[in-house]
Amino acid sequence: MAISPLDGTLYISDPESHQIIRVLRQNDFSDPERNWEVFVGSGERCLPGDEAHCGDGSSAKEAKLAYPKGIAVANDGTLYFADGTNIRVVDRDGIISTIIGSHVHKSHWKPVACEGTLKMEEVLLRWPTEVAINPLTGALHFLDDRVVMMMTPDGRLRIVAGRPLHCPASASDDFSMAVHATLLMPQSIAFGPVGELYIAESDSQRINRIRVVSTDGRISHYAGAE
Repeated sequence: MAISPLDGTLYISDPESHQIIRVLRQNDFSDPERNWEVFVGSGERCLPGDEAHCGDGSSAKEAKLAYPKGIAVANDGTLYFADGTNIRVVDRDGIISTIIGSHVHKSHWKPVACEGTLKMEEVLLRWPTEVAINPLTGALHFLDDRVVMMMTPDGRLRIVAGRPLHCPASASDDFSMAVHATLLMPQSIAFGPVGELYIAESDSQRINRIRVVSTDGRISHYAGAE
């Protein structure tokens, strides 16, 4: 779920129905079965490899979705969401586009580089689950393959929290920095009001905690037994 900072509208993703719905009246509980409308998705599934027929460039209500998950809404009402192996966006005119990914099967995923930034068009995501927007900078963040990535102002991607499993640690690494920390089964991300990033980690057994990344990039324990 996500609430628009522009007008307070509540959006809910429905992965199995391949749609995102919009709640009509948040203070009216009299008829919940009819208190919503489809905002994104025709109900048909966007199949891997069928990029040309998933609706990009057209009305979001008529688009095919793969498996919509996390949602975030920008200050101007633009809606971002994780859909299958992609990150997609619906602009204020109701037009849908894919900004990261190419609707390929997740078996085509390739690990991200250990350092530096990446061109968005070169990145193939594994299975992004959560998206969030920094309230101070407006930068889009998303969770994929145990790292949190950020879209830079010049349209590139870089890791802001988590070290990819294929990237070896170095003796010179400062493990108080989020980019050098190992995220253990990250489940969700959210921003606080001054730009701090919260990361929930849980394997439903031993690890159940929340860590926070400060605006200077340092990660620390916030809640839950260590």
